[in-house]
Amino acid sequence: MNNASKFFVGMHDYKSFSDKDNEEKSTKVLIEKIQMKEDGDLILIRIIGSHFLWKQVRRMIGVLVEIGRGNITEKDLKYFLEHNSPTPAKYTAPPSGLFLERVTYEAEKHNDNFGATININSFQRSRSRIRS
Repeated sequence: MNNASKFFVGMHDYKSFSDKDNEEKSTKVLIEKIQMKEDGDLILIRIIGSHFLWKQVRRMIGVLVEIGRGNITEKDLKYFLEHNSPTPAKYTAPPSGLFLERVTYEAEKHNDNFGATININSFQRSRSRIRS
């Protein structure tokens, strides 16, 4: 997944990774950096970009997960970036667990240190109490 994520870095047309939005003038997005690391049972992914399209990040994550599972290849990812394809839509990751961490402006620097913002063990315990 980490190797595949590097294909997203740079300016690409993310038409395959977004829903049609009549207000969006362009589907081109500059992804400056993608960071990935494991933290216990979590895989943390930070994506730094110029802006994001509707469902773009969820589909990027979904495609990376499918590559990690061996269901699709890096070659497929390159194809999705170079051609308009409906395929990434079927890999859309659920919104739970994904959030906007921070908005920065040109003069600000990105902090390269990142980690889980919640304790996953307490989160899992609270979910099990809700189910019972």
